[in-house]
Amino acid sequence: MMNNSPASDGSSSPCAVGIGARGGIGAALTESLRESDRYSDVFAFARDGDWTMAIAREESIAAAAARVAASAKALSHSGSKLPW
Repeated sequence: MMNNSPASDGSSSPCAVGIGARGGIGAALTESLRESDRYSDVFAFARDGDWTMAIAREESIAAAAARVAASAKALSHSGSKLPW
């Protein structure tokens, strides 16, 4: 589900989260989100790689959400964007 409301830091562009970002459909969705000017940052999760998440495990989803929240907060304070 996509969030159409402003980002919590007051900017006009919310961030987006792509899940399954290494698979065919997930990769295409994540690339589309990255190409959009609608989102300030895109967080891409897959089963392996730098940003991992196991969609069937609640603790994995909670950890991924916490990582996104911490990264978004750090980015909002630094004025930086994610490197991807």
